[in-house]
Amino acid sequence: MRIVVRELGAGIRAGLVARLYAHARPIYVTVDGAGVSRPNDAAYFVEWIDRLIEMCETKGVYSSDADRASVVALFREGQTYYREHAG
Repeated sequence: MRIVVRELGAGIRAGLVARLYAHARPIYVTVDGAGVSRPNDAAYFVEWIDRLIEMCETKGVYSSDADRASVVALFREGQTYYREHAG
């Protein structure tokens, strides 16, 4: 399990969000020496990332097509991680 802290920034529009934000490094939690796995939660994020990718492609504000493609590639990388944990 990961626990993350998020800092919300001022109302500056960037990409898909109404304001900028940043995440701290994750804190990993183990129970009895093993990581916590939740396949249903991972499957939810696979589907959620599909929606985020669609929003990037249709509503996102980017400096260039290359910037948009870079963001989509990062989402796909994350999606791969969650697919592995979804089973």
